Amino acid sequence: KNGIMYYDIAVQVKSFASRNQLAVSQEDIDKAMELEFDRTYITTIGVANNRIYNLRLQTGTSAYARSKGNAFRTIQDSFEVLTVKCPSLTSCKPNGAKIVKELPVEQP
Repeated sequence: KNGIMYYDIAVQVKSFASRNQLAVSQEDIDKAMELEFDRTYITTIGVANNRIYNLRLQTGTSAYARSKGNAFRTIQDSFEVLTVKCPSLTSCKPNGAKIVKELPVEQP
């Protein structure tokens, strides 16, 4: 978009927990396993001003599947990094903010 490359990443994470962690055998522990959570993490990454910017979203996997990703795609498409242009090297801080007024330097 606008000559800037973006990377979209989606990862599904499932966590399982045992209701019987103090069981004597691994078999007993495995029998009591249940799904703790099932989430989808969505990240869009862009580079501008020699920095990496990212948009991070997360939702339940079932909600992501119901929306077929459309709602999240709209949010991802709205993410845009901007290149900050400074008139001179001394007028901008490293983070791209313009210096309006320089403070006096205190002498020790």
